[in-house]
Amino acid sequence: MSAFSLNVLLNTGKFPLESVYQGSKTFERRGPFPEIFRMAPREAKRFIREVDAGNLVRFELEGDYFPLSPKNAFYDWLYIRSLVEHADWIEKNVHYDGFTDIEFNPAKQVNCQARAFAEFLSLLSRSKLKEAAGDFYVFADMLNVV
Repeated sequence: MSAFSLNVLLNTGKFPLESVYQGSKTFERRGPFPEIFRMAPREAKRFIREVDAGNLVRFELEGDYFPLSPKNAFYDWLYIRSLVEHADWIEKNVHYDGFTDIEFNPAKQVNCQARAFAEFLSLLSRSKLKEAAGDFYVFADMLNVV
C-alpha cells in the first residue's frame, strides 16, 4: 500500500501516486511539474527537492487548483483515489482497526499512509468512498468534520 507502488488514474493515464503528488506541487516561481508524473517516485522526489522555486503555494492537477489546507487533504485524497479500484479486495481481506507507517516522522512530514488508509476504510464502511474519491472538496469537507 505504499505511495511508491500505488498508481493514480488521471485523464492522461495511470501514474505513480508519489510522482503525481510531487509533480502537482506549485511554488511561488515554478510549477506544477506534470512532466515528472512518468518518473519513478524517488526521482520525482529528488527533482522537487532540487527545484529552487520559493514556497509551496498550492497543488495543481489536470487544470484544477487544490489548497494547502487541510494540510494532508491533497495527499490523502490521491492515496484514496489510488485504492478505489482495490476496494473489493481490501473490504474482503483487511480486518484491522489500527495501522502504522514506520517511515512516518511527524517532526518532518505531514503525509502519513497509515492515516490515509484508515480514512479510506472509514469512507468505505460508511459508503462514502466514491463520493469522496470523486471530488476533492467533498473529501476535504469530510476531513473538517469533527
